Amino acid sequence: MTLIPAVMPAWPRVHTDLPGPRSRGILDRKDAVLQGPLRDAENVPFVLGRKHGHLLEDVDGNVFADHVSAWGAAPYGAQPPHVREAVTSAWDRYGMEISQYLASEPVVTLAERLVALAPRGITRAAPTVTGTEAVEGAVKLAREATGRPIILSFLGQYHGESTYLTASVSTDMPGNTSGIAQYVPGVVLIPYPQSFRAPFHDGPGPHDDTMVLDYLRDWVLRYQVEPSQIAGVLIEPVAGEAGVLTPSQAFWDGLAGMCRRYGWKLLLDEVQTGLGRCGTVFAAERWGLEPDLLLVGKGVTGGGQAVAGVLGTEEMMADSTTHLGGTYAWEPAACAGAIAGLDLLADGSVLANTRELERIAFEEFLPLVAEVDQVGDARAIGAWACLEFVTGRGSIEPAPEFQHAVHLAAMRRGVFAISEASKSLYRLQPALTMEPELFRWSCGQIADAVREVARA
Repeated sequence: MTLIPAVMPAWPRVHTDLPGPRSRGILDRKDAVLQGPLRDAENVPFVLGRKHGHLLEDVDGNVFADHVSAWGAAPYGAQPPHVREAVTSAWDRYGMEISQYLASEPVVTLAERLVALAPRGITRAAPTVTGTEAVEGAVKLAREATGRPIILSFLGQYHGESTYLTASVSTDMPGNTSGIAQYVPGVVLIPYPQSFRAPFHDGPGPHDDTMVLDYLRDWVLRYQVEPSQIAGVLIEPVAGEAGVLTPSQAFWDGLAGMCRRYGWKLLLDEVQTGLGRCGTVFAAERWGLEPDLLLVGKGVTGGGQAVAGVLGTEEMMADSTTHLGGTYAWEPAACAGAIAGLDLLADGSVLANTRELERIAFEEFLPLVAEVDQVGDARAIGAWACLEFVTGRGSIEPAPEFQHAVHLAAMRRGVFAISEASKSLYRLQPALTMEPELFRWSCGQIADAVREVARA
């Protein structure tokens, strides 16, 4: 067993090469027994030793500010005491149970609490274990309710990878859909709205993101699929994996109008954006959206056990015979942890902190767009930020090598965020409760890393 000091340092520090010797040994063992490189050692060159608060320490004693937060599934830091206590207490009381066969009170309470927080019209909940299953369930429900076959979705989004359907609509990287999409009928994709880059346009924006609705109306609905064949629109209110893209109010107003006109159901995937990530309980609140189905996951766990699900209207769920969930969906201890997480959102202080992180991100990163030629755009919403790198000023040509170099330079400074080697996007996804001082320090370290790579 690898030994690390009993007391975890209170601030990031890196004192070995990455990976350190102990990490390198475990990574070699991993490569020998696990399926493929889940995250290659060059991109994540260390092995987790332990976490505390908003810091993580590797097995060599290097400490990093955690801007991944378990891909958003640890929204209140590593071990939120209120959530841990709730999970442990419920486990001691109920043990493991299949909640869709034998009900317990935490299951009902969680459904009631989520429905009460959801946008107007949402009245019911369907349990699942993962966000991927929630996406599958929402598509089933939309097709059942409308009797229509087609799902309209958007290029660049991420909806999961572990099933054929979700992989086919997770187009943030071509590798997700390769060898998959051709086996999945009934999906039509158009560009996700954004202002930095736009279809049929050269050079960076700002562009009017409603042009994708013009393309939908004038081309897709005219030449590819009739409106009456579309059951629902599957969309993330903010496309995180595509680079924290935030559509305009004009886009949302236009899309909602088309849904009303053609009878399309709005399937809002808030697995990543929901439960405070965007500075409101649900991102839908920022644009006044009223979805027919709203998908939850990741942050709804409170950092406890796995919980996800679909929230829906009476029309979509009251008489539905579609089965969602399974053996492990909403087991009692997981529900108790999720309820405890909702308690932490209740007084507004977490949401206020999230909005402060957004303000700091803009303050620290926007100057880089003018200062460094390779910084094409800087974006933030709530506890989410992204730097998009390009080959030079005035270009929209992606610069994944530059991004990866920034990622490695930031890790050497003690900041661990989200980098995928094939992308030009460097993303921060800290806990909603990260201290503003630690977040500002992290942004400063990243900015210095950008300057270092630009000089090199």
